[in-house]
Amino acid sequence: ASGFPFAALAGRSTVLRHPEAGRAGSTASTYANNPLGIAAAKATLEVVRRDTLLARVTELGAVLDERLAELHAKYEVLGEVRGLGLLHGLEFVRDRTSRRPAPEIARAVYRHALDLGLRTAIGGHVLRLAPPFTIDRALLEEGVTLLDRALERATGDTR
Repeated sequence: ASGFPFAALAGRSTVLRHPEAGRAGSTASTYANNPLGIAAAKATLEVVRRDTLLARVTELGAVLDERLAELHAKYEVLGEVRGLGLLHGLEFVRDRTSRRPAPEIARAVYRHALDLGLRTAIGGHVLRLAPPFTIDRALLEEGVTLLDRALERATGDTR
């Protein structure tokens, strides 16, 4: 719904039609049954289809995969770098062998990235990247360059 509050409930028919699912409050949602939210979600899906955004995500996701693999090779504090399309998580570790979490390094990278103008999300020792489907390649590349600079500042590694 492009940021507008919206919720959907999906599941196996046998589960959703089970008598327990019909009990009051069992499938309640703050954002369900809102006509404006439904309209926003429908409009969003129409734009995704019209502008072939999923194909764009696949193409740009491959670029992001490649660039993040370069960062992984450069910085030992990066444990696993995982993702699909444009959604990626960068795990920060004390060393790759033990993969002991390093939330303080993740926080430092997060703060440096923010200072450089790059907004990411942080959860414990994982930094999440979630650029919009509509981002262009040049801006995506600039974002990864800023992330590299944030990693340099946080680790002191200026290779």
